[in-house]
Amino acid sequence: MKEEEKEAIRKEILRVQGKLDSLVAQLEDGAEKASEDDEDVVRNEDIPTVYIDTTPGQEEE
Repeated sequence: MKEEEKEAIRKEILRVQGKLDSLVAQLEDGAEKASEDDEDVVRNEDIPTVYIDTTPGQEEE
């Protein structure tokens, strides 16, 4: 392999590594923001379940 080819491969690896580093940083920032927003989220388990009897003939008079 020629020196020029090796250098081109090195540059491409560095370019891709830079993109990966940027994407990882974005994911980490997004995860941090999501965990901050998570405190304001109402979860299903926080909402009481209400059962309504819909059996025919059980209407109140």
